[in-house]
Amino acid sequence: MRWGVRRSKGGVDTGKKESGKKGDDGPKKVVGKTKTEGKSAATMSDAQLKRVNSRLQMEKQYKDLTRVPPGKLAAAKSFAAGIAVNVARQQITNLANEAATKQVATFMNRNVPKLPTKPLTALPDIATRFTG
Repeated sequence: MRWGVRRSKGGVDTGKKESGKKGDDGPKKVVGKTKTEGKSAATMSDAQLKRVNSRLQMEKQYKDLTRVPPGKLAAAKSFAAGIAVNVARQQITNLANEAATKQVATFMNRNVPKLPTKPLTALPDIATRFTG
């Protein structure tokens, strides 16, 4: 008997494990070699060979069905890259336009001469000089 581990009286199982947890932890992963791994086909029985063969065929079919053809993958990558480049160009153009608009507006506000408030009366005199 180990310290801290209680045994039930009369050999009745309480459903607890040694660590104090109840129930089953679910399926366990197999660590190490399986029964058929490492054996040659000549030493396996027919049932073992059939099981291994069907497993390998299913894995190959799964890999073939889930594989993306290289041409489609390259086309998808180029399409996505083209979209990213176009979006980046548009954003840069928009930012440049906004900056130029702000610069032009500040320049125009500083350097615009004020228009005279008096009406121009000299225009008829200038027109008669060239005609007559």
